[in-house]
Amino acid sequence: MNQYTIPFLCMLCAFAAVILAMVFLLKRMNRSRLLATGPVAVLFLLMLFAADRLTKTYADRAFRHAATQPVIPGIIGYSHTINTGAAWGILSGSTWLLGVLTCALMAVCLYLIFLRPLHSPWMHTALMLITAGGLGNLYDRVVLGGVTDFLIFLFIQFPVFNLADCCITTGCGIAIAAMLFSRPDEPLLMALPRNEGDQDDE
Repeated sequence: MNQYTIPFLCMLCAFAAVILAMVFLLKRMNRSRLLATGPVAVLFLLMLFAADRLTKTYADRAFRHAATQPVIPGIIGYSHTINTGAAWGILSGSTWLLGVLTCALMAVCLYLIFLRPLHSPWMHTALMLITAGGLGNLYDRVVLGGVTDFLIFLFIQFPVFNLADCCITTGCGIAIAAMLFSRPDEPLLMALPRNEGDQDDE
């Protein structure tokens, strides 16, 4: 254990706590109220975005010119880099193309979060994580010209990543699990509420 271990563990616990809080709140809401979860979704998106910005700012100041610093020896460490592409250097320098692709993915997620809610609170959580991660990296690409990465696995050859990447990866994992373990008789999308005019016509 070193001076970087405690901050890392705090970040990890806070990240897990936010995910569990999102699922808990969504499960507490009945399905009619789930259609009005806009403020809750916005709150969690802002929290995750702020956490991503804080960790990247910390990495920029603490590790920009430093060698790789182990956090948990042999497992994970800090290693600062600016990535103008995707993972493994794919599409390096294609900042605007990646920005457009990120916007398209976020648009789909936001539509499902705010306009066509899903039955599963786990799927809601997954979409919010993916959107928050996309927003964090999109901000870096548009405003800073490249994404700040600072976390690295020490036991495997793997791209340097950041908290936004953790959000996206965790969200995709939760989404896959939610689809695999969902009940066969439960539809993916919730039915839209009928307005009074439609009811009168019947």
